[in-house]
Amino acid sequence: MKVSAKITGFKQLKLAAVDLQSQIERGAMRDALTKAARLITAAIRRNAPKGATGLLKKSIRQKVVTSARGNVRAYIGPSNNVSGQADLLGNGHIVTVRPVKYAHLVEFGTKSRGSYGRKGEKVTPGNAPRPFMRPAYEQTKAATVIAYKDGLVPGIERAARKIKKRTLKSLT
Repeated sequence: MKVSAKITGFKQLKLAAVDLQSQIERGAMRDALTKAARLITAAIRRNAPKGATGLLKKSIRQKVVTSARGNVRAYIGPSNNVSGQADLLGNGHIVTVRPVKYAHLVEFGTKSRGSYGRKGEKVTPGNAPRPFMRPAYEQTKAATVIAYKDGLVPGIERAARKIKKRTLKSLT
């Protein structure tokens, strides 16, 4: 007995697989990561010290980007676009304050520097570290992974249904 079979649709299946990958990268992963990053961003804002101007707390933002290779990343921290005017020393001299320039100094602190005179007195005592980003990350790490997974699975299923529908249409 001789049996012959003709299989069609392999080309469409291959294109659908490539399309599914790009749909997941552009849609599902970005959406899931954005929702997960909101948890960390909110925790960082809660932990950030208010300071003299309150700009550090206001400047915490998130940005989700997709690279040319398809890697999706979330950047969370002080924004370059936030600045304000403040009289920090109380002497009437107004200066522009940009939290992105000093956030790392708040997080990690500064050491005392310099000495002068015969007694070697300190010029500046330095500031103790007041970490707000790392503790926020540690507090929300588990919840963030769960939120990412909970957002990614439905996104992948949605993209697969959409591509299945489109592929079936092209085959008929």
